[in-house]
Amino acid sequence: MSCCGKRKKRGLVVFMTVRFGDPNGQDSITFRHRNNARSRRELMVNLSEEQQVTYTITDVKTRKGNPAEIDGNVSWAVSDPTAVTLEVDTASPNQRTATVKGVTGTGVRISDVTAVFDGRSGEGVALVTLVDQVVVSDADAIVGTLTPGEVTDQP
Repeated sequence: MSCCGKRKKRGLVVFMTVRFGDPNGQDSITFRHRNNARSRRELMVNLSEEQQVTYTITDVKTRKGNPAEIDGNVSWAVSDPTAVTLEVDTASPNQRTATVKGVTGTGVRISDVTAVFDGRSGEGVALVTLVDQVVVSDADAIVGTLTPGEVTDQP
């Protein structure tokens, strides 16, 4: 199956390429299942509970690749508030920027970050939904203090 995947020893590798208006594939994302995502951008963000990432909606385009505008404000949400918190930058145009911060917890936590906006200027609504996944893990120890005890004679 050359269009949908190829057979490897460990099973089927499924892939799909999505192109966004650029005939040379400059704006493409390749999704892979079972292997590492090999794409222009990873399909998820990995954070420790001490890190954060800022999302900004850019390159809003029509179906034919022409520039488009966001009508109104962006609506942001996270699927698991025990994994991440969300702070929307209300000063950004159309509230198109938000910061996601890892939350202290135990083990690996996963949350979807969703941004929804109206992509039709003027009357009517054409909702556009953008989703990314954030994986939050415990912060690793990187420093410590070695404190000596009292010096005593050996028995």
